[in-house]
Amino acid sequence: CGGRGVKGYSRDNGCVPVRVLSNSVASTKSLSRKVSRSVSGRKVITLCAAEDSNKRNILEDAKKVATGALATLSVAAALTGAPNMALASEFDILGSAAPKDHVFDDAGVLSLTTLRQLRSQLTGIELATGKSIDVVTIRKLSVQPDPYDFADTILSRWYPNDDTNRAVFLLSTTGKEAAVMAGVGFQEAVSGDLVDSIETENIPILTEEDKFNEAIVSSITRIEAELLGRKDPGPPKREGISRYEASTGKNYRTKEETESKKGVFTNVVVGLLLISFIAPMAQFFAYTAKR
Repeated sequence: CGGRGVKGYSRDNGCVPVRVLSNSVASTKSLSRKVSRSVSGRKVITLCAAEDSNKRNILEDAKKVATGALATLSVAAALTGAPNMALASEFDILGSAAPKDHVFDDAGVLSLTTLRQLRSQLTGIELATGKSIDVVTIRKLSVQPDPYDFADTILSRWYPNDDTNRAVFLLSTTGKEAAVMAGVGFQEAVSGDLVDSIETENIPILTEEDKFNEAIVSSITRIEAELLGRKDPGPPKREGISRYEASTGKNYRTKEETESKKGVFTNVVVGLLLISFIAPMAQFFAYTAKR
């Protein structure tokens, strides 16, 4: 079937890398680290246009089984009276239609200002480029803990027959991780390197300080810039570096620096121990001498 290129973007001889349980056999796939993760153990299936249709049926059957399993878990949770808000959130998202304004804030972390900005920005992107991005937030992933898997499921559920120029940007606030899943047309317009930078820089740097609004807006702005042919504003810079790093330009000490400080530290500790022993003894002798 021909070779698979960097980040799964190659479609030589009509071959397209497709994830298991994908509803669209030759359209849905990850834009970023998902392919590199596949190399390290995650299974990726390659299908050619000329392959037997039985393989397509197998993928469809697997999708139906997974959907049935999710429904069973939901019913079981309801019957046992054990509420699972994370589970409910996942089903709320999958059971809803694709948002017309391109934002589904299930986690409830986006401010009104951010919502207005994203709705305007995402609508503008679609009108100008024909590429659609849906931003989805969720507090915690339970049924499908891998954000890539769940983003893939969302894309397949919302756009079962037309996901070529569409993408889903998923952010999990508890896991503080994000995933971008997209169709073939969207992949051709947005590089995997950009999305990898977003997932490894924008998201971790900003979400570690719970700046979820800024994390999403900055990520979408970078994608928008590439779609419109503008200069990439780049990832955010990590704030709060130590004075040592600011003065030396490095965030580690050499062996010589460590050894030089060790002697000073030892002397300070010994001095404190002596004081803690001698001072009480001196007070004791002074008290007994008066008596």
